[in-house]
Amino acid sequence: MSQSEEKKLKKIKLRAFEIKNNNIDTSSSDVYDKFLKCIKESKSCADREMILNEDDPLKERDFISSYTTKNSNYVFFTIMRISNDTNAGIPNELLAKEQFSITELRSTIGDNQEALKSLYKNHFYFAMSNKYLITNLPCNRIIKPIQTYLNYYISDTIVELNPVIKKTDNIKLNEIDFVEYKDPITTINNITEDFEHENTPTTKRWTIGIKNFIKNLQNESNELSEIELEQLVSIELKLKFKKPKGMSDYDYRQKLSANIKPIADLDSITYKTNTGDKFTKGKDLVETKVVDVEDIGLGRISEPDLSIEMGKYIKELEKENV
Repeated sequence: MSQSEEKKLKKIKLRAFEIKNNNIDTSSSDVYDKFLKCIKESKSCADREMILNEDDPLKERDFISSYTTKNSNYVFFTIMRISNDTNAGIPNELLAKEQFSITELRSTIGDNQEALKSLYKNHFYFAMSNKYLITNLPCNRIIKPIQTYLNYYISDTIVELNPVIKKTDNIKLNEIDFVEYKDPITTINNITEDFEHENTPTTKRWTIGIKNFIKNLQNESNELSEIELEQLVSIELKLKFKKPKGMSDYDYRQKLSANIKPIADLDSITYKTNTGDKFTKGKDLVETKVVDVEDIGLGRISEPDLSIEMGKYIKELEKENV
């Protein structure tokens, strides 16, 4: 192979989530088996779609656009989001197909790039085994929308995905004494006024209270604009975090995982020991792996190559977490 014909590689960061087993009567979750059954029984992409809001005139929706069950221990699939934000509407001939690719979507729309941009929102890749879900979903996106889709699609079981917690060299999990959250004031300004609602979590009530205090502070000082306040003020929340006696390391990792799961900016979390001399960032506590995948041009990657790399990652996790 000549130098000009050598494969171009693209680095892809993979994230790992554990499929929580909510059935106390079995040793493993039934999510994978039920997902595989749903996939094999579906006849079209429309069978696998979830409309985000029925009142939305654009009918934005998530669906599995393509998949393969060739691998014996995992399913590789793509979740795509599209919208009806075009004059032509969503191509029903594509949704009627069992599967379709991004290339087919582009061909159906034609050369109208504006229409394609309005119709197509995003797509991400996944590999699901009976214990893990691997994805290229960016680290600044939470897993909740994917979990919601899988619960909707499978429907008769509970899907709960938690980030896999890895062992770190600089701090042991049982040494963690407290966790610090640091966020700019912009995060506080995005919180809704649910202070009086009985189901509002205590930490959120604190945050809303801080938000109201800052509003009052801003009203008292006409010299500080909202932008200036955002640049000057940040919020820091410190929570005590202790491993209960008798709790297994696995169960403790599950608790840490649930603690991290809803947070997109893991740089804003720091886990520390009591003395504060040892610490680790939230982003260094979760499992990720960077892999090289063939770049086939025009912003596309080799999907079979990515599937293989995801399968390898699943095997590595199974070996590490026996």
